[in-house]
Amino acid sequence: MEKPFKAIEEQIEILRGRNLIIDDFGFAKKMLSRETYYNLINGYKDIFLCPNSKEEKFQDEIHFEHIVNLYLFDKSLRIHILSTLQEIENIYNANIAYLYSEKYGHLESDYLNPNNFKSCYFNKINKLYQRDIMLQEFKTICKRDSDPIKYYRTKYQNVPPWILVKGMSFGNLCNLHQLSKSDIKIEMISRVYQIDASEITEHTKEFFRKSMDIFRRFRNWAAHGSRIFNHQTREELPFSKELYNQFDITKDMFVKGIGKNDFYTLSIAIAKFYSTDKERLISYISTLNQMFDEYKKTDPINYVKVRDTMNLPLDFDMKFLLLLEEK
Repeated sequence: MEKPFKAIEEQIEILRGRNLIIDDFGFAKKMLSRETYYNLINGYKDIFLCPNSKEEKFQDEIHFEHIVNLYLFDKSLRIHILSTLQEIENIYNANIAYLYSEKYGHLESDYLNPNNFKSCYFNKINKLYQRDIMLQEFKTICKRDSDPIKYYRTKYQNVPPWILVKGMSFGNLCNLHQLSKSDIKIEMISRVYQIDASEITEHTKEFFRKSMDIFRRFRNWAAHGSRIFNHQTREELPFSKELYNQFDITKDMFVKGIGKNDFYTLSIAIAKFYSTDKERLISYISTLNQMFDEYKKTDPINYVKVRDTMNLPLDFDMKFLLLLEEK
């Protein structure tokens, strides 16, 4: 049954009736005016609720400010993740554009030739291969009336790879990677992870592909203003004993979900992507640490619950920096 509209004053009384302490009615009213009840309360109440209560009830000594502090922490986390994944997307854009230009040239007719890609599965609905659907999307991007695409199409009657990627979504990039020929994939992984092509195994390819999928899922989730700290994706990283040993994640822990598809997983994938870029990895880690420190000051008790929910160990920063020491 659809829930009826409730005035903000009624919403506050409902929260009080569920054992949430409202110290400052004016502050509560202000926050619920700025953020919807759904985004603020429904989005962040779960870790504060009584786990075995038949009716929704907050644990004793939980204040409205506890929910707000978690919301603000998650908001800063979301901004950080969006910024980081935008950076990763830019790095991928630059590399894939370079590789396609180097191998196939800068003309659309050359680098967007269907023979340059794997056909992949056949879509029975529109009777096209996945490759053909992707190429249709790329050709649509090339016709956009926004710069720099419009400028290149008008001046040169051509949109080169390094301009096309500017109009691609993260999903487009993931599809492009999936449908690229093996030599392009291997060279991409070699450039990002800074390893020799001979060291790239099928497991390495799978880890890279799944990392990109997880980046895409978290980026889209964050871009829509959704909760980040306890988000889990459908995609899962494949277990890598050598890599996960550095994070003290055993196979049993992985099976239980630690480092599989949670925020810790995202951070591991980011750390691996940045493992040859000391400045960027340290920046990612230090910003996370700063946010955790600030949140701990506002709510030292529930801070522990949040860390546990995210599966992030207290010394995660040192574990990540070990990746740099290997290079």
